[in-house]
Amino acid sequence: MRSKRTVRIAAAVGVMSAVLAGCGGGAPSADEWRSQVISICNQLIEDRNAGTVGFTSDPPPIDQLKAFYTVFAPQFAEAASEIEALKQPSGLVSEIDELFTSLDAAVADIQKSSTDDAALEAEISGGADSEHNKIFTRLQEATTAAGLEPCNG
Repeated sequence: MRSKRTVRIAAAVGVMSAVLAGCGGGAPSADEWRSQVISICNQLIEDRNAGTVGFTSDPPPIDQLKAFYTVFAPQFAEAASEIEALKQPSGLVSEIDELFTSLDAAVADIQKSSTDDAALEAEISGGADSEHNKIFTRLQEATTAAGLEPCNG
């Protein structure tokens, strides 16, 4: 017959084993994580390309750009949420942190562009120095650093 102490020790060892197995266990490899992220990016790129087909000029008129962002902003936000919800690999902590920070800024920028004509005007007329372009340059640098170059398409 086992003593209560032995049962408690066995239970504690079982709990600790489960906790330790959960630490890092089941985490995808960096390549598996990248593959999942790139799959999400590919769908987002398709959505973006489909939404820009009707643009009549480059840059498009504000009304066309605003209509595009009205549809694309929720798609972009959803993709960012899906990426952030993925189980993360170890070894890319700083790269993933910067990716998420950049994604959050890009989501906010796109959402603003779907409702704010002044933001759209600045995006169109500001060129490389516009806040929009700075945000997306940072996002592109973050995706590259994380090994997600296909997401820059």
